[in-house]
Amino acid sequence: MLTKDELAKKVLDAVKGFNTEDMFTAIPRALIPEKPYASFAVDGSVAQPLKGMRLGVVREFMVKHVKNDEAISDQIDNEIKTVLRDKLGAELVESRDPLSADDPAVPDMKYTFEDAFREILPHNVPEYFFQKTADGKLEFAVPGWDVTSIDYLLALSAGKAPLSPRLNLRRIARNLSNPDGLFTMNKYLALRGDTRITDWAAWVANSGFKSDAQRAGAQNAIGVTDIRAPADSVSYLKMQAVLRMIIQRVMDENGIDAFVNPEQTTPPYKLGGPGEPSVNNRNTNSCCDGFTALLGGPEIDLPAGFTQVVYEPQYRLTPDGKQYEAVTGTVKSTMQYPMPISLMVWAGPGTEPALIKVASAYEAATHHRKPPPAFGPLKKK
Repeated sequence: MLTKDELAKKVLDAVKGFNTEDMFTAIPRALIPEKPYASFAVDGSVAQPLKGMRLGVVREFMVKHVKNDEAISDQIDNEIKTVLRDKLGAELVESRDPLSADDPAVPDMKYTFEDAFREILPHNVPEYFFQKTADGKLEFAVPGWDVTSIDYLLALSAGKAPLSPRLNLRRIARNLSNPDGLFTMNKYLALRGDTRITDWAAWVANSGFKSDAQRAGAQNAIGVTDIRAPADSVSYLKMQAVLRMIIQRVMDENGIDAFVNPEQTTPPYKLGGPGEPSVNNRNTNSCCDGFTALLGGPEIDLPAGFTQVVYEPQYRLTPDGKQYEAVTGTVKSTMQYPMPISLMVWAGPGTEPALIKVASAYEAATHHRKPPPAFGPLKKK
């Protein structure tokens, strides 16, 4: 019988390597292990299987922005220390965030993500500091400096100018631009070979929409012919290369094998009800939405237990009285049914073997995964 984990590793082995139909698989061969992915998994038969590995605890994704962040952040913190460190033998180091208190039980990283921002961003993407907020102000402004000037960027890279506290891992992967236009969709429709739906205009003409706004947006896109990214934007692909340098620099300087943090620190919200508002660039549904996608690195989300604590978000009328907005809850309550939470393990490109080792050791030690009763074992064929 195959477990779901064994099946997942076999799927990875089946798809690894270059595929002539997928340009994104053209990556350095050194990033693809020769051994099967399943060979990197460990079971519960070895004492402290993670001994000798160093894991980075990413506090940027564990900040207690509101009451709803507390229970899950604390629970995952306990899992990291008692299971990954104490039981499985991994060494821990932590990043620092101005909104998160220092944990004396975990040593600090000697080279931080902020150190990497200072070193890498001014040289490779100075345009990152030109970004503005909705009211037209520089988003990463700091007192006494023009952050768009060469003088500031030189001082920042030399450690002689401050870095805006708004610039952190929660923010780094957001507000990036891809080229506009319908190139990708028209390419897909052309390859699809449908004689009726051949391009975007034909798709719009034959589609149903949930709202007039969706239909209007789709129709407006028909006339887009310029697929260049806006001149004043920050390129997604350029930031991918930069983020890879940042993450690899932090890993190499600290001898880190993988990073760990909660996949999300807020509990699931009621379908149809208000969701937990985003705050301090902490996303509503996932702490790191789009982060590892931009990085192009592997990510494994592991069952880490259950939570019952929730501060139910509410709807509140805006000050102008024209609409309702979601606001965070302030009254502690208990869910009728416990809801699952996840531990996220991630790292830079080519680190799948290390992640599989950590993930398999953690699952073997905790048995948090509870498959539905009607979901039987997978059979080998």
